[in-house]
Amino acid sequence: MKIEDICFIDIETSGLHPRRHGICQVGAVIGDRTFFSTARVPNTMEVDDAALSINGETRDSIFDTNRPFVAEVLQSLRAFIAWDNPKGIVAGGHNPSFDLGFIRHDCDIYGIPYMFSHRSLDTHTMFVDRFGFTCNLDTARTTVGLPEEPKPHNALTGAKCAQQLYLKLKGLPCIQQ
Repeated sequence: MKIEDICFIDIETSGLHPRRHGICQVGAVIGDRTFFSTARVPNTMEVDDAALSINGETRDSIFDTNRPFVAEVLQSLRAFIAWDNPKGIVAGGHNPSFDLGFIRHDCDIYGIPYMFSHRSLDTHTMFVDRFGFTCNLDTARTTVGLPEEPKPHNALTGAKCAQQLYLKLKGLPCIQQ
């Protein structure tokens, strides 16, 4: 599989549950192309302060009426992905099932065709298979000789860092972005 066949995805949310919490950031990387957008969380959704402490968002920022609705962001993500592969693309990330669960849920709610193939690539699983212990993205990166993710964390840096980890685990050169 070529690196251009994988869309490394990361989202930031207002919590852990797609039915109760909303997407507030989407970041994606395909090869050397990137996508990033913030999204307005519907004011009917709950907010977990622990989630905000991870993604650096605030209650004011996630409900900002100047941000696009998540449906618009997902349509833009779909267009970004379809530029390379109109039949869907393999999703990659560090535990991408979390991100894909939110994306699938919101695509279903807003009637947007799901943009990923049924396959995904999980750098967390790759890391555990190789090193025998479970950890977060920063620990995985430092274990293989990569720097920690820049802070504050956002969805685009998360996607880029997962792509770099994948390339390192595969013994391939990292893409400069």
